[in-house]
Amino acid sequence: GTATNTATNPTTVLGTYYVAVGDAAALYQSTDGINWTAIITGPTSALVNFRAATYAFANFFAAGSGGQIFYSHDMVTWTAASATNTTQQLNGLATNGVTVVAVGNNGTILSSINGVSWSTPAIPVSNNLNAVTYSSAGFWIAVGDNATVLTSPDAVTWTVQSAITPAITANLASVGVQYTAATTTTAAYYTYVAVGTGGTVLTSNDAINWTSANLGTTANLTAVAVPSTNSQFLTVGMAGTVFTSTNGISWTQQNQTTPAVIPGLTTSLCVPTDWLGMISAQAQYVTLSGIGANCNSH
Repeated sequence: GTATNTATNPTTVLGTYYVAVGDAAALYQSTDGINWTAIITGPTSALVNFRAATYAFANFFAAGSGGQIFYSHDMVTWTAASATNTTQQLNGLATNGVTVVAVGNNGTILSSINGVSWSTPAIPVSNNLNAVTYSSAGFWIAVGDNATVLTSPDAVTWTVQSAITPAITANLASVGVQYTAATTTTAAYYTYVAVGTGGTVLTSNDAINWTSANLGTTANLTAVAVPSTNSQFLTVGMAGTVFTSTNGISWTQQNQTTPAVIPGLTTSLCVPTDWLGMISAQAQYVTLSGIGANCNSH
């Protein structure tokens, strides 16, 4: 079977592999984002429910319950990070190539320059943090419960961004960034999007001032992804919810018609599935559910 209760951002790309993580130290790999194989040499004896994954420093990283982080160069031999300095559940991982940042419950933030030892910066909030990403504009963004948005230029000093109009109390589950290159008539710019409970979406061009909206659904949105340049945002959520947007402001609901791949079942439509995680990589979007179903789209 496949991993259950997959993480909010449970996928990453390791070379030519997609990697997914889940409960009971579950690890899966795929070369195409469709067909998945269990990584049976993972830390299966560890009492860890993985919630996030990323790739950095020539290693694959998986993080989750109890503040645990494991890393592997080859997906065969796995090593526990020696000092994470927390027992809080970790929900999100991101890297800029020089630093890896992990975020988790009760305002937990960790950073590392080697993936082995981790430091804990000053924590400005006590809300659960659910996701983190890095913008090539030169700063980190973390989001979490009760409309928490944090930014940092160095992964050490974090600032609460509370300029959200209209004000909301939604729990934010995921954040993505789109870079739009300059044209002959317009300057280059960034668009930041965060999604959360009750169909909530936040949009910003500077990660400081945010505009909140509802996509016309009560479904919880669990993940948002966008290719790095000049493409569309895709957000997914509960009950097969899928929306797309080219600018982060106007959104279109999409009907899923591609069968999901669920081991042991011949076919199952994507529509009724609760999507919990997603990644945009290798010219496609790949989304996963808590029952091990996955769908992809170009």
